[in-house]
Amino acid sequence: MPILLLRDFTPSNELRYLSIADEALRNHTFFTFTNHGIPYADKPPLYLWIVMLGKWIFGSHQMWFLSLASLIPAIITVRTMDQLTANELDKTSALAARMMMLTCGLFAGLAVTLRMDMLMCMFIVLALRAFYRMAVMHDTSKKTAWLFPVYVFLAVFSKGPVRLLVPLFSSNEKKHIK
Repeated sequence: MPILLLRDFTPSNELRYLSIADEALRNHTFFTFTNHGIPYADKPPLYLWIVMLGKWIFGSHQMWFLSLASLIPAIITVRTMDQLTANELDKTSALAARMMMLTCGLFAGLAVTLRMDMLMCMFIVLALRAFYRMAVMHDTSKKTAWLFPVYVFLAVFSKGPVRLLVPLFSSNEKKHIK
C-alpha cells in the first residue's frame, strides 16, 4: 500500500497516459485519442477512460484512485484462481498458492503499476473460468454462455487484439481437459 500511495507517476508510461487523457478531456474526444496532437491508437480506450473518469471526479490525477485500476483486478485474479483450485488444493496449499501469486515479481509489479496489464489479466482469467465452467462443469446456463465472450471482449478492449489469443486458444483445447 505505501508503494501505491507514496510513489510518483512514471515518466515513460503513466505520464503519457495522463497527458493523453487530459488532451481528450480538453478536446471533448472520448473515442479518438491524441498525444500532443498526434493520433494515438496504440492502446484501447478502457484504461484511458478510467484515467479520464478520475480526472473528471477529482479535478486532478490521484495516484490512489488510478492504482485501484490495477489493484482491484489483481485481487479479483487471485480470488478467481483460488476458486478454480478450491477442489484441488488443501487450505495450506491454497494459502501458499495465493502468496506465491501475490509475491511473484511480475504479478506484484503489475499490481502496483498504473497500466492495463492487470486489468487484461483479470479478464483473461475470468474468461478461462467461464470456459472451465462450460467445458468441465457442464454449466449450460445463459449467464455463463454470455460471460465467456464478454470477458474475451473486455480482455481485448483493455489491452489489444493480441490478448484475444490466450482465452480463445486455451478454450479451443477442450479435448485435453479431464
